[in-house]
Amino acid sequence: MQDIITIYFRGNIKIGSFVDDRNDGGVWVITDILSIKKSNHERLPMEMRAVVQKMNTPSDFDEYDPESRFEDYFEDCDEIKDHDFTYMGEIEEEDAVSTCVTNLISISCEKGLMLIEGESKILVPWSDREMEEAVKEEKIRRRKLNVI
Repeated sequence: MQDIITIYFRGNIKIGSFVDDRNDGGVWVITDILSIKKSNHERLPMEMRAVVQKMNTPSDFDEYDPESRFEDYFEDCDEIKDHDFTYMGEIEEEDAVSTCVTNLISISCEKGLMLIEGESKILVPWSDREMEEAVKEEKIRRRKLNVI
């Protein structure tokens, strides 16, 4: 199972780091870092958006095509307003599977309706072995930081 979350932190964080979820007791491993910026949190100065994957949870990504085409529709495209248009590299999560927009094929705007056609690919989940190794390495790294 994949999800896109915001993580507030200080210090070091990297792909393979993990986050304990206090709500469900699960461990989520960071598999992709999407963005990072200064946060407004009073104790945690950095904010990161990341794709995370829950440990020991089967993924149904095999049921999806690795690459697919999509169509996004936007109404009132001829009016001046802030639209949340699809963009290259955009990462989306749906049904616990994350995809990345890899190509925008066409854009048309007629009578206030915009149609964007594009292609996306699935972000392949890590294997159980990859996740276990990442968590093991991160635990060792955290122990070393506590010793120093």
